[in-house]
Formats: sequence, C-alpha cells, structure tokens
Amino acid sequence: MATRVAIENLREFIAALLRAGGFKEDDVLVGTDAFLLQEMRGVQTHALRRLRGMIEGIGTGEINPNPKRRVLHEHQAAVIVDGDFGLGISSCMMAMEQALRLAKRFGIGLCVLLNSNHFLAAAPYCMRAADEGAIGLAFANGFGGMAYPGTNVSALGNSPLGFALPTGAGFPIVFDAALTLSGGKLTQWAKHGVSIPDGFLGYDASGNYTSDPASVLAGGVPLPIGLHKGAGLGILVDVLTGVIGGTSFLRSLVPEEHPEWRRTASTHSFIAIDIESFMPVSAFRGRMAAYVAELKSKPLAPGYDEILLPGERAARCIEDCRRHGVPLQDDVVARLADLSRRYGVPMPFAHSVGEDSQPSEGHV
Repeated sequence: MATRVAIENLREFIAALLRAGGFKEDDVLVGTDAFLLQEMRGVQTHALRRLRGMIEGIGTGEINPNPKRRVLHEHQAAVIVDGDFGLGISSCMMAMEQALRLAKRFGIGLCVLLNSNHFLAAAPYCMRAADEGAIGLAFANGFGGMAYPGTNVSALGNSPLGFALPTGAGFPIVFDAALTLSGGKLTQWAKHGVSIPDGFLGYDASGNYTSDPASVLAGGVPLPIGLHKGAGLGILVDVLTGVIGGTSFLRSLVPEEHPEWRRTASTHSFIAIDIESFMPVSAFRGRMAAYVAELKSKPLAPGYDEILLPGERAARCIEDCRRHGVPLQDDVVARLADLSRRYGVPMPFAHSVGEDSQPSEGHV
C-alpha cells in the first residue's frame, strides 16, 4: 500500500525536517526540491529513503552544516569547485549552475566538484540544464562497489551517470543510472523474493555467480552492467571525477591526508552543452520530437505494448502526482514518522489525499 500525500504538504514537511536537522535555508530549499522531484518521478530507491541518512550525516561528521563552497580554479570552459562537505545535493546544483554559466559563454561548460558526498541522483541536476535549454550530463564516483571483469571482489565504485535532453515531445529525455545494480534495488528484490534478471548477475561472498540479491548483499558484489562495457564506462566516470579532480579514485574515498575523517571525498562532474551555440532551442526541440516519434513508431516486440524513452515513465509519474498526490510506500512513511518524532516536526499525512495500492517504479 502507498499513502498519497498532497505535494505542498509533503514539500513543507521535508523542508521542516531538514531545518530541524540543522541545515541552512539554501540547503533546505535545494534539498527539498530534489527529494520531492525524485519521489514524484517514482524513483523511490533514490528519494526520501535517503533523507534520514543525510540528516544524520551532520551528527556523524560526514556532512558539514555550514560549508564554505567556493571556486578553486577556473580556466576558459572548465571550473573546479570545493563543496566543503556540505549537503551534496546543494553542492551539485551549484556545480551544474557553474557549468551552465560557462556553457552560455563558451558553448560548453565542465565543473568538477570536490569534497562532496551523496548526490542522491543525477536527474535533478541534468533536468536543471534541460530546463535552461541545455544538454546536461552528470557523473559521480562513489564507495559503493562493483566487481571488474577478471576479479570477483569490489574494484570500482558504482559509477552513477546521467543526462537530460529538452525535447518537443511533451517530456524531457532523462537517463539516470549506476553502472551496476544499486543497493536499493537489490534490497527491494530481496524483500519481495525476486531473482536478479539475466545480464545483471553478481557474486556471492564466496566469489560465485549468483542471481540471489540477498547473497550479493551479504558480502558479495554486483557485476558491471554489460560486463566489460559497463566497466569501461565506469573507468570514464572515475577519470572525469576523482582522477581529473586530483582527489581519490576507485574505492579509496577517504582523503589520504585525513584517514581518520568519517567524511568521504566524493567527487562529481557536470557538463552543460548550450544548444543555442549550435541551433535555436526551438529547432532542437523540433528535431528531438521527430527523433522520439520515429523511435516510438518501430514495430513492437512480443510482450510489449509500447516503446518508452528514458524519462517518459517518470514524466507520467509526475503528472499523476500533480493530480492525485505523491505515493509514499509504507517503509518510507515509517521512516518519516520516526524523523517526525525525533525532531518534533508534525507529519502532514492527516491531509493525505488517498491510498494507492500500485507500487512505484524502482531504479536499477
């Protein structure tokens, strides 16, 4: 079952929790928008299930509630920003804004963000670029491990990446995925007794192939999607973040000069491509509408009743939330209720607008 909550009530509740947890107003506003967007997109593995960890991150020292974010270096279309371990969501949005600023001047902008932490998902930042008539790309290194072809132990981070494109098709194309199975998806499958699909297998704790998500979670490690293909993209993500940023890479995310820190030196990179540097945005949208229409016109394979593009299902989820409220799964409601009690923030679910028995889409 899912409890439906009115958008504005949920927005106010998330913001109140972030304030009570110790975040400053700028971080509250940006963080609230990102959490709400992810829930509305139906990507619940990377939405409010992550809220408690970020609030608790202040107490553990992983997140700095008073960061001094600043530009460290800028040269033509490239800029390096220090996030000072502040809320990763806000630091990442600042970094995309920097990339957009440079793209307006040079046609393309690249911002490397140092000293960040969990960025929740790539979609909010890429969609910000698309809203500005740009193509947005995002990359993140991370401690979450995946194997590499030739070894059955954790070698690479899970290497999330994403992009967003404005279209004239009624929805932006938005791709957002790690290069291996997320822990959230494995947990979800294990909870419901679902086996890992072919093409996404992992290793168990003994180093044997397995389709059991619980075995992967219990000391095992997932494989890259597409094996050597996903591993190759993982190398690219690591190079565009930790290597080029002069920070940690692969799975060594604790700063070498401060090994006692609980903070991790996650690095993110953002690219914005200004469409107006190539053609009018309206012309690009028209061409993308034709692109989408042609792709969706192909004959359907057996078992399919529709061809969907990345971000299309999420756009439908957003429209559904606007009409009927945001569906929150029972475990999310329980986590929010716990935060409500701990921080003295009343839950707005007395204003919920109904219940929905349909589960939301997950995220690989």
